[in-house]
Amino acid sequence: MRLPELGPERARKLRAPPHMACPFPAHMHPDCEEFENRVLTWMVGHRLLSDERQGYAGHSNRPPPGRLMGWLYPYGRAEAVVTGAQMAVWARMLDDRIADPAAHRQDLAEMAGRMLAFDSILHDSDAVFDRPDEPSEEILRDLCRRIRAMTTPDQWLRTQQAVLRAFLGFTADAAHASGNKLPTVARYRSIRRNTSTLDIFIVLAEVAAGFEVPPAAALRREVQMLVDTTTDLFTMAHDIFTCHKDVHHVDWLNFAILLAHEHARTPQGGLELAVEEFGNGTDRFHALSETLLDSFDHAPWARHLIRALEHVLGGYLAWLSELWITEAGDYDFGLVPLLGAAT
Repeated sequence: MRLPELGPERARKLRAPPHMACPFPAHMHPDCEEFENRVLTWMVGHRLLSDERQGYAGHSNRPPPGRLMGWLYPYGRAEAVVTGAQMAVWARMLDDRIADPAAHRQDLAEMAGRMLAFDSILHDSDAVFDRPDEPSEEILRDLCRRIRAMTTPDQWLRTQQAVLRAFLGFTADAAHASGNKLPTVARYRSIRRNTSTLDIFIVLAEVAAGFEVPPAAALRREVQMLVDTTTDLFTMAHDIFTCHKDVHHVDWLNFAILLAHEHARTPQGGLELAVEEFGNGTDRFHALSETLLDSFDHAPWARHLIRALEHVLGGYLAWLSELWITEAGDYDFGLVPLLGAAT
């Protein structure tokens, strides 16, 4: 099957579809600025920045991690919001400093060694590795100790599983990238469910909001399907917003671009298919939410979970709007979620 044409010229021709539904409200945590200051101080302490004035990793076009979590957890407890922002920094490091370079060098063995070291820390925060120039292990150790202290035993176990799933996803992603082998849309969806690391942040959303999904319920199909659908929407939204950039840089690992390939469409056609799939996914989210409530007799934790997932999705769309609309020019979705400070 012929590959769709990518590159700067094709990116200049790319236009947003007429409408992208945003049925999830978005609110900003009123203490967002305080959270960001705490995260920047923490980053300086872990040698990720030389000075708070440097900004987030030197990326002037990237809204800072404290702001991201302010959108995702608009009513959250301070420690959980700040810890979530710091975990987002570490997850970005996992991608940018380990997985992407390993794929570029076609050196998955080095990446595997790093993942095994992380796994040891995940299960024993006192595990020590001699990497004085790489702060990622010490950061994970710090995060593990703090998350374990604020979670129940079952929530901590789910956090460990979520991090291990991220390792699996980044390994699969690097394998495809290093071998120049395009995954199918179905396989890419599976990879992105893991590389999104969203399972980690769903556990932290519980902590931030002060509830817990009961251990037995967390294993139920109704819960898992709703969480998977949330993750699919989360990753599709990211790839829809970054499609313009990925077409420009000829990066094939994007949901819209892979849809274009499988359906013999142009990148514009793939983008339109992705937006249509996002709309279908929001309908599925609402249907699964009703099924969940009915299955558990409208239990308070089920209502809290649905609300937390809606905040994550609405907040992420708001964050993406801040991040990409100013970069992409005509590539503007006109998204107007219910924005505002949390009350």
